[in-house]
Amino acid sequence: MGMLKTLLGEPLVHFLIVGLALFLLVDKISSQSDGSVISVSRSEIKAMNDEWLRLWRRPANQQELDGLIDNKVREELYYREGLRLGLDRGDAVVRNRLIQKMKFLQDQQLVEPSKQQLQDWLLQHKRDYPDQSLYSFRQVFLGDEVSPSRLEETLLRLQQGDHSADDVSQNLLAPRQMKAVNSDQISRSFGQNFSQDLQSLTPGSWAGPVLSSFGVHLVKIEEINILSMSLDSQGMLQKLTNDWLNDQKEQAEQRYVASLLDRYDVDIQSD
Repeated sequence: MGMLKTLLGEPLVHFLIVGLALFLLVDKISSQSDGSVISVSRSEIKAMNDEWLRLWRRPANQQELDGLIDNKVREELYYREGLRLGLDRGDAVVRNRLIQKMKFLQDQQLVEPSKQQLQDWLLQHKRDYPDQSLYSFRQVFLGDEVSPSRLEETLLRLQQGDHSADDVSQNLLAPRQMKAVNSDQISRSFGQNFSQDLQSLTPGSWAGPVLSSFGVHLVKIEEINILSMSLDSQGMLQKLTNDWLNDQKEQAEQRYVASLLDRYDVDIQSD
């Protein structure tokens, strides 16, 4: 016992003890950093329990929770062994997933634009957001097939006021009259061809034939108003926001790729 006390009092022994402690500490840190430790955190266990509760409408019991944790550990084992064996290399699915995650992390850095930024964007790209024509019109539906003589007679009577639109038109689910609607709204009701044909008609009188997805129509444009695009236009705020964010994403990606190229030598082997 006395000899032990004597040894503990020696500076060399102190040095050896401290050295051993440092060795054990470094060894522990190294084993954690080289991927030999698999840790399942409390937050991960809580997430497993929450997901179980969402699916089964009750908390997991201890056996079920142990099973979830065991499955998590198994997945991590397979994942790390796959990386160690290099199974991720040359795998298109893994490659595409990593690319998607990198782009997602990059996109997360973007913030929503202010109204002033959107206003500036609209002014700089005005030609991409042309003014809209708003149509107010009435239409009569003559059927899916109409003879030229009947079409001409009906059109003449409408122009002269001998018939009202309600007397002439056949039943149709689409509206007989629309006010201050743009081409997209018209297309949703009658089809794109109908909307395009309206652009060639002169306001103030009945004209036709105008073909829709239903059949043959006669149309009277009552008024055309020009709407200048602004942040207050219907759907414009969201469209401008989407366009602005897409542009910012593209610019950010170009800057990021340029910064990454500084770290690599690109060798393109052409014929």
